[in-house]
Amino acid sequence: MINICDEELLGKRISNGSLNMDIRQEFFTEVMDEKQIRDLLHKSSIANLIGNRVIQKTLDWKLAKKESIKTISTIPFLMIYKFTKDY
Repeated sequence: MINICDEELLGKRISNGSLNMDIRQEFFTEVMDEKQIRDLLHKSSIANLIGNRVIQKTLDWKLAKKESIKTISTIPFLMIYKFTKDY
């Protein structure tokens, strides 16, 4: 599982009704370039993405669909789950 956000969102709290999300530095631990992010998204089975840039890149790379994006306090949020058949 990976968690990726746009860097300027670190330290912010976003909410939508009863849903509150703290975007903490401890949860998003390092700054990465686009290649590193793309590689991680290809390898991970679960991804939590927050922010305009990271989600737009994910759409550009055709790793998600626009219809899957949710918005919390005007901030786009996307969860990706990859299911594989092991049998």
